[in-house]
This record gives sequence, structure tokens and C-alpha cells, in this order.
Amino acid sequence: MASKTDEKVGVVGYLALIFAALFFSGLFTNSEGILKALDFQTYLGSYGKICEAAYSSGIVGSGGSGVREGFFQALSIAPVMIFSVAFIGCIEYLGGLKAAQKLLTPVLRPLMGVPGICGLAMIINWQSSDASSAQARELYDAGYISRKERERLVAYEFITAACIGVFFSNGAIILPYLTIPTGLMLVIVLLNKFVAANLMRLYQLIFDRKNPDEKLAVKGTGDEDTSSEQNTEKAKKPGLIQTFMDQGAVGFKLWFEKVCVAILFGYAIVQFLEVTGLMNVISYVFSPILGVLGLPGEAALAILASYMTLPAGCAIAASMVQSGTMTATQLTIMFPMMYAVSSNLLYIGRVLGAAGVESKKYPIYILIGLLCAFIGGFAVYLMV
Repeated sequence: MASKTDEKVGVVGYLALIFAALFFSGLFTNSEGILKALDFQTYLGSYGKICEAAYSSGIVGSGGSGVREGFFQALSIAPVMIFSVAFIGCIEYLGGLKAAQKLLTPVLRPLMGVPGICGLAMIINWQSSDASSAQARELYDAGYISRKERERLVAYEFITAACIGVFFSNGAIILPYLTIPTGLMLVIVLLNKFVAANLMRLYQLIFDRKNPDEKLAVKGTGDEDTSSEQNTEKAKKPGLIQTFMDQGAVGFKLWFEKVCVAILFGYAIVQFLEVTGLMNVISYVFSPILGVLGLPGEAALAILASYMTLPAGCAIAASMVQSGTMTATQLTIMFPMMYAVSSNLLYIGRVLGAAGVESKKYPIYILIGLLCAFIGGFAVYLMV
């Protein structure tokens, strides 16, 4: 019996895929009028202001720290996960994921060893780390991708998550100092995500080749049910609105059980490193490596701060240029390094945990992030 991904895709499926790709791409973020209806961020909206001094901080506020700060960060991303999982559930209902499987597999299979059905999750990751990690987990749980394919997809998502948004928002303070075109730098940042996926692919080939590549049975196929059970299930198939409601509940469960606690853990680690002074020790250890790329030892502080939270790293980098500690050329070299590890400590929970990756693989993802940072920095070092 043909699997679910081998079924014929109708026109509605392809239209749903195109709409979803545009919806999550960020192309219409700054549009006016009716075109704003095609943008994911339009529907997320914004939190109201408790007072004028709160400006854009929303429910998170400013000046917080520790797990209390982490809890409000976790709470602030709950709407993103619930809405995005519900929305993708509707796209799947309309056949959009099967369309992605047919169209993109010939490209993504050789490029990074994943089927085309991962393409939508990759596009989502340009705007939202939380939505894309939830989609990676859903694809695995539904039997569309195997364990190793999920690990490659998550490696892509983990490096510079929400790349389009953070590139122009958090990076706004340092973009004016770049000595190469902004568009070229964005391409380098995006290419580094594919490098990450293939580094995971290489790790699997060398160290994980003997372990079976598990894949769950695709829900609703002959791999899982008998023919009579399939007919019964088909008769009970919910409508589009009910699908949105059901998948929204799945998104809430994923946020509550996997993401919330993981973020609290990440913030606890950040607090520990700051209180004990280990952050400065780590910066000192990595200084010799940065010297290979012509960067001063102080650059380690900006990169490490970016590892904790990217806005802090960007602010430190900008202040270093303004004070003369580093040149604009050195900042340009450091830019892809900061973005490769951007907020990785927090993304251990928000991406790796939410996607369901085995915790024993976390150090591998951290190492891949560091390797991508060096590769990105070295690539720019050769250009400037």
C-alpha cells in the first residue's frame, strides 16, 4: 500500500504550500494594506503596554534575571507555538506537506540529506525558532522523517534560528559597520545553516552509522492501521476548523511539557555563569583561537554574550568599535561568528528540547555551532 507521502497531490495542496511559504517567509512583514494578511507576524500581533516605559518589552519587561525572567520569556513564546502548530496542521490537512515532499525532495535530499517535506520547516525557521522546532517534532512523530533526518533538520534550525528577523533587528546596531555588502553577509549566515546540517550528517556517518535510523509509522497508513480501520478513521476526519483547534492543543502541550521547563534551565545556567565569573574564564580560554582570525581577545566577550543572548553580543560589539578596541573589518569577521552561536544556550531548550532531540546529542549541536562560527568567520576573513 502506498504511504501517505506517495499519494497524489492536488492543486489545493500546492496552493496551500505556496501560501504557507509566503506566510512564513517574512516577505510581507513591511507591507501595507491587504498584503499584511500574508505575514505570520501580523497574526502574532504584540503585547499591550502596561505603562509607556515598557515600550517593546511586553510581558517580559526589562532588567529581569534568572528563572523568573526565563518564565516570562517562555510565556511570551506560547502564542507562537500554539498558533504555528495549529496553522501547519491546517496546511497538512489541505495537502501542503505532501506537496512539499514531492517538490523539494530532489533538492533537499542531496543538499542536506532530508526529504522535501522538511522545506516548510526550514522556511518557518527564518522567522521563528519555536514554530520550526515544533514542526520538526511533528514531522518525526507523524512518521514523515526518520530520527537522523530530524537531527539534520534541527541542526539547520539551531544555527542562527529566526535568521531573517534577528539579522535586521538585533543586528541593526552593527550593520552600519560592515565592510562587505549586507546582502552578501546575509547569504553567508544562511549558508552556514546548511553547513550545520551537513556537519551533523558527517557526524552520523562517522560515529552513528551502526545505530538504526528509526522512523515511526506514518499516521493513517497501512504501516499503522488495517484497511477497515483506515476507512473508519477517514469517516471521522475532522474539518479544517476542528483541525486548527486540535493542533492548537498539541502546540500548547508541546510548549508546556517541553519548552517551558527547558528555558528555565537555560536561564539558570546563564545566571550561574554570570555569578561565578566563569563567563570571563571562558572568554579568556577562547582568545587564542580568535587571534588566528585577526581578532583581539576582547572579541570573545561579544561572542560569548551572543551565545547567551544575541542583543547583548551586538551591543558589546558596537561599543568595541566605537571605543577603538576593534576595527570595522574585525567586526565584519566576527559578525557571522556571533550569529552562528546566537542565543544557543537558550535554544537548547527552545529548539533542541522542543524538537525532541535526545539530550545526549546536545553537546554535538553545541560543537557544531562553534565549528560553524569558526567557518563563517574564516570565510569572511578571506574576503576582507
